[in-house]
Amino acid sequence: MDIVENGNKQEEFVEQLKKYRPKLDYSSVEGAEYLLHFMFEKYNTILALKYYEIYADKIKNEDHHINAARLYIKIDNKERASEALLRFSCKAWLPVEHIQIVPMKLWMFEDLHSILTQALKDKILYSPKAN
Repeated sequence: MDIVENGNKQEEFVEQLKKYRPKLDYSSVEGAEYLLHFMFEKYNTILALKYYEIYADKIKNEDHHINAARLYIKIDNKERASEALLRFSCKAWLPVEHIQIVPMKLWMFEDLHSILTQALKDKILYSPKAN
């Protein structure tokens, strides 16, 4: 993931949503779920993260939380990165087998390792899942 300073304009994303998902609204969780993938790659990073934060507690797409955490690390906001990982691992992720206790995706991205302190790992491990 790269930081984007100059990217597509917000209006372009609104038009994209109208064209490809006409039943969705830009000011809705569903609209955000569709657009965030594109925004994280092609929209100003700070503005994309602000848009993410509006709907973050309701977003179920795991990738959006992971990508937000990775971008927060890039802009040196480790607190927000940790919050995004907690949303991912405690709200969006749900174990599918009894033996699963944490999402393996947490260890897939090397850039996330810097914030995976023992305290954060404990919080992820002991927090209720899919709340």
